[in-house]
Amino acid sequence: MRKERIFMTKEQLMINAILEAVGLESIKSAPIQRRVHQEG
Repeated sequence: MRKERIFMTKEQLMINAILEAVGLESIKSAPIQRRVHQEG
């Protein structure tokens, strides 16, 4: 089960890294977070 989590973790880490890099400025306004909550 840890192996499966590792794969998901890698994807989440990459996604989180991109969201942090691109979302650093967006976090202040948080428009992306609203879309994520609506879509997700």
